[in-house]
Amino acid sequence: MHDLGILLAKIPRECEPPFGYEIASLSEFAAVRRYEEGALEWGLDEAEEARDLGRAAIDWARGLIRNTGKE
Repeated sequence: MHDLGILLAKIPRECEPPFGYEIASLSEFAAVRRYEEGALEWGLDEAEEARDLGRAAIDWARGLIRNTGKE
């Protein structure tokens, strides 16, 4: 599955990520890069935004994992 918005919609409301659904904008990039090498052109600004969103997602997920079972 390449639609991050659909995956995020499955997350319980109390666990929603702090970056919201903004990361869903990366879905197009993932699908195009996988199936159409080079068809989507992103500049440095878009690449940096994607990197920052990815890091935020990883940090958020790590926090959830660390807190699992502590309640």
